[in-house]
Amino acid sequence: MAPVVLNIAYPAGSSFNKDYYLNTHMLLAVDAWKDIGGLVDWKLLTALGDNSPYDAVLQVTWESAEALGKMRSQTSPEKQKELADDLPNYSTKAPSVWVLEVQGGS
Repeated sequence: MAPVVLNIAYPAGSSFNKDYYLNTHMLLAVDAWKDIGGLVDWKLLTALGDNSPYDAVLQVTWESAEALGKMRSQTSPEKQKELADDLPNYSTKAPSVWVLEVQGGS
Protein backbone atom coordinates (compact mmCIF):
# COMPACT_ATOMS: atom_id res chain seq x y z
CA MET A 1 0.00 0.00 0.00
CA ALA A 2 1.32 3.40 -0.98
CA PRO A 3 1.39 6.35 1.41
CA VAL A 4 -1.06 9.17 0.80
CA VAL A 5 -0.72 12.88 1.48
CA LEU A 6 -3.63 14.93 2.75
CA ASN A 7 -3.15 18.51 1.49
CA ILE A 8 -4.95 21.40 3.16
CA ALA A 9 -4.26 24.67 1.35
CA TYR A 10 -5.17 28.10 2.71
CA PRO A 11 -5.80 30.63 -0.09
CA ALA A 12 -3.74 33.76 -0.59
CA GLY A 13 -5.20 36.66 1.34
CA SER A 14 -6.51 34.43 4.14
CA SER A 15 -4.59 36.30 6.88
CA PHE A 16 -3.07 32.94 7.84
CA ASN A 17 -1.78 32.95 11.44
CA LYS A 18 1.19 30.58 11.28
CA ASP A 19 2.08 30.85 14.98
CA TYR A 20 -1.43 29.97 16.15
CA TYR A 21 -1.66 27.13 13.62
CA LEU A 22 1.63 25.56 14.68
CA ASN A 23 1.34 26.15 18.43
CA THR A 24 -2.36 25.51 18.98
CA HIS A 25 -4.30 24.06 16.05
CA MET A 26 -1.80 21.37 15.09
CA LEU A 27 -1.45 20.31 18.72
CA LEU A 28 -5.23 19.75 18.77
CA ALA A 29 -5.13 17.83 15.49
CA VAL A 30 -2.20 15.59 16.38
CA ASP A 31 -3.75 14.90 19.78
CA ALA A 32 -6.95 13.79 18.01
CA TRP A 33 -5.03 11.49 15.64
CA LYS A 34 -2.24 10.07 17.82
CA ASP A 35 -4.08 7.01 19.13
CA ILE A 36 -5.62 6.10 15.77
CA GLY A 37 -2.30 5.21 14.12
CA GLY A 38 -1.03 5.51 10.59
CA LEU A 39 0.25 9.10 10.78
CA VAL A 40 3.73 9.29 9.21
CA ASP A 41 4.45 13.01 9.45
CA TRP A 42 3.12 16.47 8.77
CA LYS A 43 4.64 19.63 7.32
CA LEU A 44 3.45 23.21 7.10
CA LEU A 45 4.70 25.04 4.03
CA THR A 46 4.27 28.80 3.61
CA ALA A 47 4.47 30.91 0.48
CA LEU A 48 7.58 32.83 -0.48
CA GLY A 49 6.58 36.09 -2.11
CA ASP A 50 3.24 37.22 -3.44
CA ASN A 51 2.84 34.99 -6.50
CA SER A 52 1.49 31.86 -4.78
CA PRO A 53 -2.22 31.01 -4.88
CA TYR A 54 -1.87 29.84 -1.26
CA ASP A 55 -0.61 31.46 1.93
CA ALA A 56 0.11 28.04 3.45
CA VAL A 57 -0.27 24.35 2.70
CA LEU A 58 -0.39 21.61 5.32
CA GLN A 59 0.79 18.22 4.07
CA VAL A 60 -0.09 15.26 6.30
CA THR A 61 1.35 11.92 5.22
CA TRP A 62 -0.51 8.73 6.15
CA GLU A 63 0.76 5.16 5.75
CA SER A 64 -2.03 4.36 3.27
CA ALA A 65 -5.44 5.44 2.04
CA GLU A 66 -6.84 2.98 4.57
CA ALA A 67 -5.00 4.73 7.42
CA LEU A 68 -6.38 8.09 6.28
CA GLY A 69 -9.86 6.59 6.11
CA LYS A 70 -9.44 5.18 9.61
CA MET A 71 -8.45 8.63 10.90
CA ARG A 72 -11.52 10.17 9.28
CA SER A 73 -13.90 7.53 10.62
CA GLN A 74 -12.43 7.26 14.12
CA THR A 75 -11.98 10.95 14.92
CA SER A 76 -14.98 11.71 17.12
CA PRO A 77 -17.66 14.09 15.82
CA GLU A 78 -16.92 16.36 18.79
CA LYS A 79 -13.21 16.54 17.93
CA GLN A 80 -14.00 17.11 14.24
CA LYS A 81 -16.28 20.00 15.22
CA GLU A 82 -13.64 21.44 17.57
CA LEU A 83 -11.05 21.39 14.78
CA ALA A 84 -13.45 22.88 12.21
CA ASP A 85 -14.64 25.59 14.61
CA ASP A 86 -11.01 26.61 15.22
CA LEU A 87 -10.64 27.92 11.62
CA PRO A 88 -11.40 31.61 12.39
CA ASN A 89 -8.47 31.63 14.82
CA TYR A 90 -5.93 31.15 12.01
CA SER A 91 -7.58 31.86 8.64
CA THR A 92 -10.24 34.15 7.22
CA LYS A 93 -10.87 31.79 4.28
CA ALA A 94 -11.76 28.11 4.10
CA PRO A 95 -9.04 25.82 2.73
CA SER A 96 -8.99 23.63 -0.35
CA VAL A 97 -8.46 19.97 0.54
CA TRP A 98 -7.26 17.09 -1.61
CA VAL A 99 -5.47 13.75 -1.24
CA LEU A 100 -2.58 12.50 -3.38
CA GLU A 101 -1.03 9.04 -3.48
CA VAL A 102 2.77 8.91 -3.30
CA GLN A 103 4.25 7.32 -6.43
CA GLY A 104 7.95 7.80 -5.72
CA GLY A 105 10.54 9.91 -3.97
CA SER A 106 13.61 9.78 -1.78
